[in-house]
Amino acid sequence: MCCAFQVHHLVFDGWSETLLVDDLARAWTGEPLRPLHVTYDSYSRWDRARGARLLEAELPFWREGLRNTPTRSCRIPPQTGKSSAGRRRSAR
Repeated sequence: MCCAFQVHHLVFDGWSETLLVDDLARAWTGEPLRPLHVTYDSYSRWDRARGARLLEAELPFWREGLRNTPTRSCRIPPQTGKSSAGRRRSAR
């Protein structure tokens, strides 16, 4: 089967082209689609766990590197009354 369309590579990669064309051909002929091996839910759980493991591995490095970093506090004065910039104009 030949495919004569182009989609930007940020949206669609070449590896997925074959999968898409195969699925479209199956749908067109009424064949059932192949079951998904990975669902978005299982992928997101795997990715979240992987991120947590990476963070745990990197945490000692950052704690040591930032141990002697001076801290500064940024004190914001309390608001006393409303300024004209904070008021919304009503639409008339």
